[in-house]
Amino acid sequence: MKLHRKNNNNPALTQITPDAMNCTEFRAFQISWTMIGNIVLAKDTNNGSEIIFDWKDPSPLVINGVDISTGLGSDGLWIIEHAALFTGYYCFVPEAYGDMLLMSMSTGRSEISCLSECSLDDYCLAVNFNIKMHKFQLIAVTQPIKKSIQNNWAFYTKCVQGKFMCLACIG
Repeated sequence: MKLHRKNNNNPALTQITPDAMNCTEFRAFQISWTMIGNIVLAKDTNNGSEIIFDWKDPSPLVINGVDISTGLGSDGLWIIEHAALFTGYYCFVPEAYGDMLLMSMSTGRSEISCLSECSLDDYCLAVNFNIKMHKFQLIAVTQPIKKSIQNNWAFYTKCVQGKFMCLACIG
């Protein structure tokens, strides 16, 4: 397992982790980090969690994204579940539409009331809002972010970790 800094080919941490992965069975891991540079990677076992590494970055950076990949030349299937607290901020993408599974649709309401409804629902990830028709759509969690250019629509996604991780605005 390696941790890399963006635009830096030298890993900040390399940890030898024999038997951490297995090509014939699913393995669950958790990674967590703090703003002051503590990074913990653990794997699920039959007896709870086992810490693979617990590291303090001597020069912490704000983490805006995570890249998960298999080793060079290897195939793998990754299931990513993100758990972070919604902090009340939304990312706004004008003239965009979230092409995703909808939870509900409605008309005749303001953007603020639609965003407020999504804010209170843990199963709501985002909102499509049609500016001309005042039509809104609540978008369900646990799916990839897919957006397209659509006139008169605005796409809002919840941000987590303050304003640091806003999924529709990454990339």
